[in-house]
Amino acid sequence: MSFQSLHNILPLVAEAETRSITLISNENEFYLPAGNYLFVEMFCNEKNCDCRRVIFSVFNDNQKIALANIGYGWESVSFYKKWNRSNDKKMARKMIGPLLNPMSPQSEYARKILVMFTKVLLPSTSYLARVKVHYLLFRKEI
Repeated sequence: MSFQSLHNILPLVAEAETRSITLISNENEFYLPAGNYLFVEMFCNEKNCDCRRVIFSVFNDNQKIALANIGYGWESVSFYKKWNRSNDKKMARKMIGPLLNPMSPQSEYARKILVMFTKVLLPSTSYLARVKVHYLLFRKEI
């Protein structure tokens, strides 16, 4: 599976709709440095794939490389068992996020960023609905 940034395929959508979280002070509940954390959506670019997953590559204003790569699948265990052509529930559960993507590099802040994502962005059903729309738009372009 190869993932590509929404910015590469739909730059205007990505520019207008990429979420960020701004931490004004170093003294915050997530114990992260102050700054703007940008959640860049990455989707699978394989032609016949319909994995219904996203990887959020998270960048801070001051960093050129991702501080965290968070995988998130929004379908059920049964969907991922069927998609993976396996009866392995454990593997299917790993497809459902959020989790730090084990195949991607992670910084020393990755676990804290995952907590921030889980507390701030994950509860927003409108945000997750928008990510799913981005996925569909991205798939149409591939």
